[in-house]
Amino acid sequence: MYQIAICDGEKAELDRLERMLRSGDSPLAESALLLRRFTDTEDLLWKAENEHYRPDILLMDISGSGESGIETV
Repeated sequence: MYQIAICDGEKAELDRLERMLRSGDSPLAESALLLRRFTDTEDLLWKAENEHYRPDILLMDISGSGESGIETV
């Protein structure tokens, strides 16, 4: 099972990425996926710090409001 975190401030982008990962065209489609969606970096960092959340794959928006994805990583 892969734990995947998606962080983007745009709901439409979160939806698009999730559909892409779960589609039959994705190399991960046949694997068990646990997706968690975050709309801002603060929520992601809180989960990492307080619940020791460590996804196998992290997809981040590199621009947006607040801290950038590059700064967060």
